[in-house]
Amino acid sequence: MKFKLFILSLATGFILAACHNKDTVDTPMTTIDTFSHTGDSAASVPSGDMGQAHMEDSAFLAEANQTGVFEIEAGKLAEKNSQNADVKAFAKMMIDQHTAMGKDVSDMAGTKGITLPVGMGDDNKKEWDKLNDLKGAKFDKEYVSVNIDGRRKAIDLFDKTSKNEAGSKEVRDLAATGLPKLQTHQEHAKSLKDKLK
Repeated sequence: MKFKLFILSLATGFILAACHNKDTVDTPMTTIDTFSHTGDSAASVPSGDMGQAHMEDSAFLAEANQTGVFEIEAGKLAEKNSQNADVKAFAKMMIDQHTAMGKDVSDMAGTKGITLPVGMGDDNKKEWDKLNDLKGAKFDKEYVSVNIDGRRKAIDLFDKTSKNEAGSKEVRDLAATGLPKLQTHQEHAKSLKDKLK
């Protein structure tokens, strides 16, 4: 029975690794390398409870990585497409803090032997494309709106992960550390929305 569980865990690892590779997206980014970390995830998938923790950690780190890449690239668009000093200051904060958070995510993935997907993912890419077509006040409103919605989703992800006993303690701690930063980002975005009315 244990051998069957080991084989099942190993097969799951191979599938996860294949899915991560399939979800790569070509985007005009220079920061992707900061968030890419290649580990031998399929070969390092342990069996039983440890295999479950590895899968939970992989899912969180992959999503956090893609969100971070999107926030950095959307921030760069804001620096270019916005005419509003407050929006540009918010974008700089997002770039700086998500770069630091991305390094933490990448380092944790390396420690855990987890391969992170490259890029921002398909859904984030659609949002980025939409923002890329906007300028000035239209860009500002959409950028802030995307950030409010994105922060809500990221806060939910980090909050759930920080309490997820199925994942590893190290990843729970990483999520708990990032959560207050995301909550601060959301408050800034809401404040900006009020200013842009």
